[in-house]
Amino acid sequence: MEDGTLVRKLLNAVPDRYMQIVVSIEQYSDLSEMTFEEAIGRLKTYEERIKYKGKQVDNQDRLLFTRYGEQGRRRGHGESNQSRGQENNFKKETHNNSNKLTHDKSKETITTSTPLLIFKRTFSHMVNPTSVLQLELCMPIIPAYLEPNNDFTHGANFASGGAGALISSHAGFVVDLQTQLRYFCDLVNYYRQNLGDAKSRKLLSAAVYLFSCGANDYQSPYYPYTHEQYVDIVTGNMTNVIKGIYEKGRRKFRVVTAPLIGCWPGIRIRQSGNTCNTEINELTRLHNQALAKRLEHLEKPLEGFMYAKFDISTAISYRMKNPSKYGFKEAERACCGSGPFGGIYSCGGMRRIKEFELCDNATDYLFFDSFHPNELASHQFAETF
Repeated sequence: MEDGTLVRKLLNAVPDRYMQIVVSIEQYSDLSEMTFEEAIGRLKTYEERIKYKGKQVDNQDRLLFTRYGEQGRRRGHGESNQSRGQENNFKKETHNNSNKLTHDKSKETITTSTPLLIFKRTFSHMVNPTSVLQLELCMPIIPAYLEPNNDFTHGANFASGGAGALISSHAGFVVDLQTQLRYFCDLVNYYRQNLGDAKSRKLLSAAVYLFSCGANDYQSPYYPYTHEQYVDIVTGNMTNVIKGIYEKGRRKFRVVTAPLIGCWPGIRIRQSGNTCNTEINELTRLHNQALAKRLEHLEKPLEGFMYAKFDISTAISYRMKNPSKYGFKEAERACCGSGPFGGIYSCGGMRRIKEFELCDNATDYLFFDSFHPNELASHQFAETF
């Protein structure tokens, strides 16, 4: 029996607790070329990583990682007073009995000299609202953090395609959010060694820290948790990373909501009858609500903490419901891909399915491929960002 057949049989037979890694292998690997030994190795690596992490958390959070209320973490590190005086670029917005920090467009916060530190779930090299924003402000595109010969003059981009707040989301194929935080800590040391303490503090205090994460965590089964418990773990991981950056003396954050991906081409292709996955959308709505509350709760204990939130979830939903209003002709099918709605992630022929279809005019399609809005949409999002 050929390896490809054995690999498929193996992935179909493993217990549910391996579902996260199985989904990742199927999405990112060519099963016809994967050896049986390689598949076994990936499963064992995943198992060992989960066991290792399981020793660091309590039983309630088995598999996962750190919760919002985590005790014993140090705060400050001698830099808690940095970046004061930067607050005049943000303003308080009070409505519905809530206090939120929002971007004051009359005092543009992100300029050509503002360093950006990007923590995201998408590919570093893709055209997205962040890269468009940099272009519109005449900023150089910030290269991937691990790219060779990177001097980090204008910031750092820790983004990783398919990454989530949880270590188990596409484990083994992505740089998870906790690892992105460790890279940031390495970057802080790099700045100190090359610029000195005073200049590095000034640069990092002036920087804006952009977070776009969460959607990938809801693509796989959340067993054995309830919706609310799982959302609590995901959003807890996100806010723990934000607190970890704050503890280094950083204050200004921009947070992007998780989009409702249940009706996206790449999700519908997995559904019987290619229908929308309403459960994913419900989880994502809970995520956005919970994250908003967590961010508000951070304002009191974290002195000087400021954030601006961009609701990309609503922005994409509006365009899916009324595409012509925003200049699109097609909001269900992807421009590049294969299968129903172009939902098979085969664009470019670089994955296990080599054949794919490409539309004549990508601008007409809200989705360029099965998981990513097109360049026109990114420009529109950047304008309101």
